[in-house]
Amino acid sequence: MAKAWYMSHDVSLAIRYQPITKSVLDGSKQLPADICQLLAVLTLAKDISGEYQHYWKVEDNEFNTQCVEAALSYLNISGGEYDEIKDDAINDLMGNQVA
Repeated sequence: MAKAWYMSHDVSLAIRYQPITKSVLDGSKQLPADICQLLAVLTLAKDISGEYQHYWKVEDNEFNTQCVEAALSYLNISGGEYDEIKDDAINDLMGNQVA
């Protein structure tokens, strides 16, 4: 689907490697840094979106928690910083809703 939508090869690979996010972000699986960064951002976007409107069918489980923690570590973002980013994003999303 990503190819059909003319997404870049890196974006396609980030989407493809979602099932092994933790392994990619903790360095167990070696991929280029650009793909790892995209995968980390995608992981955090899914987490924020999951809390905002449950757009992604992401269950709150240990694997997802580990993926978010791996993404934060990879991007060098503390838990407190992420909580602020997440709160700001959700507030922005709620403020942009169409009535």
